[in-house]
Amino acid sequence: EGTFDWLDTFLAKHPEYVELSDRKILEWAALSGLWKPKAMGLKSSNDRPEFNFGLPGMDDLSVRRVLASVAPIVPRNYVVMEVRANLVEAERKALLRRFASPHFKRTAHVVMGEPGEEFKTMQLEKLLREKQEKSDNAWRAKKADEKRKKDIE
Repeated sequence: EGTFDWLDTFLAKHPEYVELSDRKILEWAALSGLWKPKAMGLKSSNDRPEFNFGLPGMDDLSVRRVLASVAPIVPRNYVVMEVRANLVEAERKALLRRFASPHFKRTAHVVMGEPGEEFKTMQLEKLLREKQEKSDNAWRAKKADEKRKKDIE
């Protein structure tokens, strides 16, 4: 999902910003030690990932509601990354009303069209890294299997 790749690049360049999204909530939960089974449904995406922790407070999205209530009170630089909600006018207006305090400067970044060369290069490097990791893991597994077979003989 290109918008989240753009966001990762933006946050790397601007560490003073805090991402507010379901993806980030899942990341915070994982860093807190919560274990979550892999998403099984086709509905899971970066924008609306599945919350299936087996904990009512997480699964019913109470965490998202608490975060939505607290974030406007704390003056920080936020990136509210809700792709669908930001595209739907009524949801976008409701979101903007939450951050109506004078200490917030509301700015929209529209990401569409042909990406720049820097972004393309970064994506290519990312794909090559992932492919290399996969290849390295397959090679290690093959070597371990060969060693195990050799040890058995």
